[in-house]
Amino acid sequence: MARWADPTLWVRVALAASIVAFAPGLLEQFEAPKAEVVRVLGVGSLAALLVSARGPERIRWQPLDVAVGVWLTVEVLGTLFSVAPRLSLLGEVRQREGLLTSLGLAGLYFAARSGVADIGRTRTTVLVAIAAATLASLYALIQALGLDPLPWAGTAVYGGQGGFVRPCGTLGNSNLLGVVSAAAFVAALPLAVSHHRRRWLLAVATMLLGAITMLTLSRAAWLGAATGTLVAGALLGFARLDHREHTEPGPDGTRRWRNGLLIAVVLATTGILVVHGLAGDVLRARFGELLAPGGGSGRSRLEIWRMAIACWRARPWLGHGPDTLALVSPHYQTPEYWRFEWAAVPLHAHSIYLHTLATRGLLGFAAGTAWAVTLLLTVRHVWRTSAEARVLLAALAGALVAIGVAGAFGALGMAGAAFIVVASATVASLAQRGTQLGQPSSSTTPDRRALLLGGVATALALFWSAGDLVASRAAFIAQRGDRFLPGPDRMTARVAAAERAVRIRPMEDAFQWLRADVQLTSLTFSSVPEVALNEAEVSARRAVALAPLRALNHRGLGHVLMTRALRHDVSALSAGEAAYARCLELAPYDALAMLQLAQMELALGRPQAALPPAQRTALLYPRIGLGHGLLAEACLGVGDQGMARRALEQAVTGDWQGLEAGRRQARRMLDTLRTSDPPNR
Repeated sequence: MARWADPTLWVRVALAASIVAFAPGLLEQFEAPKAEVVRVLGVGSLAALLVSARGPERIRWQPLDVAVGVWLTVEVLGTLFSVAPRLSLLGEVRQREGLLTSLGLAGLYFAARSGVADIGRTRTTVLVAIAAATLASLYALIQALGLDPLPWAGTAVYGGQGGFVRPCGTLGNSNLLGVVSAAAFVAALPLAVSHHRRRWLLAVATMLLGAITMLTLSRAAWLGAATGTLVAGALLGFARLDHREHTEPGPDGTRRWRNGLLIAVVLATTGILVVHGLAGDVLRARFGELLAPGGGSGRSRLEIWRMAIACWRARPWLGHGPDTLALVSPHYQTPEYWRFEWAAVPLHAHSIYLHTLATRGLLGFAAGTAWAVTLLLTVRHVWRTSAEARVLLAALAGALVAIGVAGAFGALGMAGAAFIVVASATVASLAQRGTQLGQPSSSTTPDRRALLLGGVATALALFWSAGDLVASRAAFIAQRGDRFLPGPDRMTARVAAAERAVRIRPMEDAFQWLRADVQLTSLTFSSVPEVALNEAEVSARRAVALAPLRALNHRGLGHVLMTRALRHDVSALSAGEAAYARCLELAPYDALAMLQLAQMELALGRPQAALPPAQRTALLYPRIGLGHGLLAEACLGVGDQGMARRALEQAVTGDWQGLEAGRRQARRMLDTLRTSDPPNR
């Protein structure tokens, strides 16, 4: 077979790209490009395999193949019966976890299954994943040393402002990097001990991967790495003992194992010293949080888990649909979550198991469980039938356990999902009957029809993905152009970028909402503000029509309509209040909607109407200064100076989230009240 037509090659490319690919200047610079690569290569491979005349001959069906097929069927059913089928098909703009990506992952699985069931080639695929994870970890080490040439916004900092910047490498998130580095560390360890030809390279990679896993400060990754190492070590020990029982002990083999263990110990000690020198105090503090999970970010994570369970209970069988958590989660969020993570909307449940229940329901959870069980049985079968594959199985099984444990407490990302798919296909291929392990199958002439359809499907997927990326770039400029665009025409450029994003992807409600927001911002710069306001309303209504269950869209429409009311269009007032009311039905604890509504009502000279949302905000979020400040203004508007004074006293000591001008205004108002009414001091 021509090398370029070898499906294993494209599987390796997709696996490596799911770890190292990123594209600065997009709305989401890490997960979205990785998903697009998986879609393009996976969908093309799946199309080619569906029409390949040799497909049934190359893939001799295993129980694991059936389990993967069942999982894909549930993905299709979940999309058909989703609360937002379009969204479940395409996926959220920021992570693309919809059915198209699931098809891409299934394509990678069956492409890997159609490859040659050869231990050498399988080991090379694992080494490709380890090499990609090592590159990501090397970049993360540069970040940890403070030498990153690329400025990233939104990096995670441990210990507050000025604390330790958690490296994220090419994954964009330190927790996702931790999942990848932990799995690659566990996979590399058995190979470093036993694989003498690349021992030093693997040993150095193992040291770097272990060090970065620690520096990510991801407690889930730590637990995954520890559990996976125990499993891989135990399997490696069993393989070594079984080898001794069935063969004569050879001095060369024993020496290689001892040398491997010695190298591992020396480099592990070096890695520990390096990590301790970079972040010893931080690691000790973070480890203390591991022993006390109720502290730190664990509090918000518990609230996310409660939210995910509530989502699942609302639709227990098929869930709300793939990639719908961000759409529906505001309806199930708690006030405690808002207090911990102000204005955040989670894309993931921070547990792959709870996330599956919330978005795929019991059927999706059952399909995932069937996949895991059949994978375990397949590993056992290969272990019993091939002594030669046992070291490789120790690496794969340990890495999969590391991912499974880490996934219980966080997301996996596209890299973790791609590794699970490829590793599962690898194990199923090794179990395939009729192929002698260690002996590559004879090459065959490529199926021209399959190559043609696969090429067409790949080209179409590439065209679609290119549109996604170009639209994401335009949305990035529209959202943050005021920071990056030169000259006085920044607002014009932002408006044009928002128009371009909507023109390329008119079905994305996120882009419609962004266009409405940018048009609204441009009112003060526009020579024809009425036109800009009309365009903002058109986009806001379009966003609501595309995703009527997204509270953010109704809040955006309410803002546009209330702005129209401020410009003396009285007919828009009731519609604006209705939009805010719908937003608060979908997201009962949305503090931003309450604050925004109260501000608008006060600006319209309606303090009586501003009083309920201001009171509710102050009651739910007593530490937020703006809520008390708005409550004080509303109370003054209705003549209740006593309540206004009490609200201002809380406002001046509250959290204004950097808006110190608001605190100063509240203090002046309080001083004025105290001066005008001395006996009430």
